[in-house]
Amino acid sequence: MPDRAFRVVIFSMMAPKDIACLVSRILTEVPEAMVCGVLYETRREKGLRERIALWLRGVGDPTYLAYYAERIWGGVLQALRNIGDILLRFWHACPRSPNGQTRFDLGELAHFLEKEQGSLFVTADLHSLESLQFVRSLRADLGLVYGTRILKPGLFNIPLQGSVNIHKRKVPDYRGGGPIGLWELLAGESEIGVTVHRVDVKLDAGAVINSANIPIEPFDNLISLALKADVVGNDLIVKSVADFARGAAREKPQGEGGRVFRNPKVPKL
Repeated sequence: MPDRAFRVVIFSMMAPKDIACLVSRILTEVPEAMVCGVLYETRREKGLRERIALWLRGVGDPTYLAYYAERIWGGVLQALRNIGDILLRFWHACPRSPNGQTRFDLGELAHFLEKEQGSLFVTADLHSLESLQFVRSLRADLGLVYGTRILKPGLFNIPLQGSVNIHKRKVPDYRGGGPIGLWELLAGESEIGVTVHRVDVKLDAGAVINSANIPIEPFDNLISLALKADVVGNDLIVKSVADFARGAAREKPQGEGGRVFRNPKVPKL
């Protein structure tokens, strides 16, 4: 058995299966490291009153109305597909999942982590007192931010060597949010960047640990670029964990300038 002395904690809101895949890669490819825990924040669902207020604010915007109509039509089509699926399975006496249960939820993630000597803490607030106590109890060497909202120093500074984040854009030119590749496509860029950087108080401004560029091909769109960035991003995360675990991490400060982009509202897309 390898001596897994380097302890990693993951902060995430991603799908449990995606987290499990990343943990598995770290354990397989970085024998010096263990994932001692995952702090998972659940997404808050909008209440009926909040949804009505949002609808009333956007009802005068033709763009919003078109978006809303498209959502309703999409829901109708999905309902028809579900009915057709039920009828087809009934006619052929076919179970819903003929190859077995494919769902991987938080319970499955907790079980997976437990087998690997890790633990899962699910919370509605990453910065709650209970969340902070959980992370402190892990005595982690490195924090890994894997798809969360903006974190506060009181959380990302708990691990002994701080935390790193995966940002699927070039820095400092494309800090901030938005669909992967959106701003680069609008600017006519020939490539997008993927960056692992140290988490700092300033958004996406920490020193770069590892980075890579992905060419934008003629038929690329937001979906294809996001898929490519996911693959390259996971490679960079694992490499960065290995660098820290082996004492080989090299941090390159970001240059001056750059721009911070805000995540556009869905109807505007």
